[in-house]
Amino acid sequence: MRWIRYTAFRPPVLWHDTLANGVSVTGTLYTELPLITMQLAVPAGRMRESLDKVGLASLTAELMNEGTTTLSTTELADRLDELGANLSVSANED
Repeated sequence: MRWIRYTAFRPPVLWHDTLANGVSVTGTLYTELPLITMQLAVPAGRMRESLDKVGLASLTAELMNEGTTTLSTTELADRLDELGANLSVSANED
């Protein structure tokens, strides 16, 4: 029988920061691939909607990739393509 030696799992070192607008950011450095993955979680999901604003979180998420104050939808898509980037926005319960 041949034994396989495994190395111990070492979780990545995380860093934490808070932006000027109060958004909390957590990240880690991974240098094996030249990629950046970012996920932003904002506490503003469907569970926080009042009855008169049902659907607002989903609508806001859907509109997040529909341009900015300075870029049209097409211009934003072109800029993301130039960077090789992908933008995905969704709203969930929390």
